[in-house]
Amino acid sequence: MGCSSMLAEKLVKAPNYGKSVEQLGKLSQNELKKWQMDQQYRVAVNSSCASLHIGIIEPKQEWAINPGTLWYEALKKPFKNMANQQPETKMPEILYWQKFPEDGNDGKTAFSFSKNPQKDHVLWEKPKGSIICLHGLQMNKNILASTWGQILAVHGYRVILVDLRGHGRSTGDYLTYGRVESRDISQIIDDMEDKDLLNGRLIIMGGSYGAAVAVQTAAIDNRVDAVIAMEPFTSLKEVAPDFARQRLGLLAMLIGKKEIYKIVDKAGSIAKFDPDTDTPLKAVQQIEIPILFIHGKDDKHIPFRHSQDLNAAACCGKLVIIDGKNHMNLAFEDTYPLRDEIINWLEDDREPTGGKGDLD
Repeated sequence: MGCSSMLAEKLVKAPNYGKSVEQLGKLSQNELKKWQMDQQYRVAVNSSCASLHIGIIEPKQEWAINPGTLWYEALKKPFKNMANQQPETKMPEILYWQKFPEDGNDGKTAFSFSKNPQKDHVLWEKPKGSIICLHGLQMNKNILASTWGQILAVHGYRVILVDLRGHGRSTGDYLTYGRVESRDISQIIDDMEDKDLLNGRLIIMGGSYGAAVAVQTAAIDNRVDAVIAMEPFTSLKEVAPDFARQRLGLLAMLIGKKEIYKIVDKAGSIAKFDPDTDTPLKAVQQIEIPILFIHGKDDKHIPFRHSQDLNAAACCGKLVIIDGKNHMNLAFEDTYPLRDEIINWLEDDREPTGGKGDLD
């Protein structure tokens, strides 16, 4: 096998290539507790050629951090009570996330905690909506569970966390960067309807590869009411040279853009998708619902021009470019301003659209 064929195979070969459901298993009760998920299940997709693992976080009145959870273990250090700024000699049994402080406790994670529950929390009688959260390439749903999963849940949304095909605990041999994955998510929506998990508006939120899947799902499924796309790309072919420069350095320059395009075409042949037509840019032109595009200005893996181009092609888009953010820290550092941007956009008095929508 030549170098270009090897690179093409690498581009579409899933992390879980060749693995079975039995090998991948499910989350243990301790893991469910650690990631603060309320339930888990599997959905067979694409004529049962893949089994996707799903985790659900129900709306919460308050984000309580109990012993054994990821955040509790991470905070096993001198704990300062945020209510009175006094050092604690003993870790409290339960920590409560302070939902609306001005800033975080370390300037990076932008989360702060107290041993006392808030007095103004809201009881959610039913979810405001359901948000499907999609992770990036080579990642899994857990990275979103204890961050955005909890943030969205305490604001009243049911959060559905998906291991995309071939990632996490999901089976699947090849990636198509949205072509097949979008059909997977549509089948998950079918399953959510059967399980009566769709309440209010249906939003899909994704980052990078997950954003590409989110946009392409909205183009084929009119049950989606809105999309939040963080650091998306216009097409695999257009982003591949930038990605190659970051990963391969000088080798990418030696290969050249034309050869990279040939590698992408080969990858499409292997995984059975068309890199020229199965793209977020083509998909966004078919979408008539609100889309929020968010991108870091310093992103070198997927430059922010991709979000600019997608927003220009969208009929109902909003574009937010954030200074000082790159591909790796956009969603997970200094999250309060980003949280406010997303929640304000979500709660801009919109009703379910069933595939149609406007952005004021």
